[in-house]
Amino acid sequence: MSADIIDITERAREAWEAYIYAKDRAQHTGALEDGLKAGRAWRTFLNLFAGAENQIPVENKILSYPYQERR
Repeated sequence: MSADIIDITERAREAWEAYIYAKDRAQHTGALEDGLKAGRAWRTFLNLFAGAENQIPVENKILSYPYQERR
């Protein structure tokens, strides 16, 4: 049985740099969309260190409305 070796340090560095870029952009523009991107980048970074049961969804939705299809 062979296993793929994943360099968590490199992945963490890339995720961290993506978060820093997104955070800086959000602070510079003050735009909600940029803030949401920074939040997703932060969750991506955190998920590298969380176990499978503690993963935070990284998705575009921030709110979910029940019965949305009826509107």
